[in-house]
Amino acid sequence: RCQCGHSPIANAGQLIDHALNCRLSGFTPSHRHSLVKAAVAKTVRRHNYAATLEPTMYVYNDSVDHRPDLTVWAPRPVATDFVICQQDKIPGAAATDHAKKKIVRHRAAVANAGHVFVPFALEAHGYEHSSVQAFVKQVAQFRPKYEEQELMQDIRVAVSVALARARMYSILAVIGKVSWQPADAVGAHARHGFDETGT
Repeated sequence: RCQCGHSPIANAGQLIDHALNCRLSGFTPSHRHSLVKAAVAKTVRRHNYAATLEPTMYVYNDSVDHRPDLTVWAPRPVATDFVICQQDKIPGAAATDHAKKKIVRHRAAVANAGHVFVPFALEAHGYEHSSVQAFVKQVAQFRPKYEEQELMQDIRVAVSVALARARMYSILAVIGKVSWQPADAVGAHARHGFDETGT
């Protein structure tokens, strides 16, 4: 049982699922979002694209201070907004829903600047929405095919590592708040020298 009141936590899988959502965790979905955003920006820059985080050049009709997460300065600039949502009963359903909402929010404002908007939707357990590949194709459309494939591979690796780091940080933030830990989690906890606060 977790100090937040959630139970049961009877195995490592349940611990991971709860760690990604626990209200007492100091590692929030915003932190996970920032890890993925930074990883993708770093990757496109390594492929010789300039990239702007949190671009402010887009004008929205509702006068709200919206902004996408990233603009990649390809020959036709591509803006994207990241979402890492929890998986629904059907893998991919939640990511599809969130991707559609991102399009409604950003596409018109980005198009008015002469740029292209493509969402970047993932699910916390690793599901990759088709928007991710669409984003890469749009960025690399004027590059040789092999460069598009290399960019896709590198982004997948970078995102996988970022999500793995996020899960690790979430577990370490929560594991000291769980009153019972499965044997495999306790063993890993001890082997790596973490104290009961996860530090």
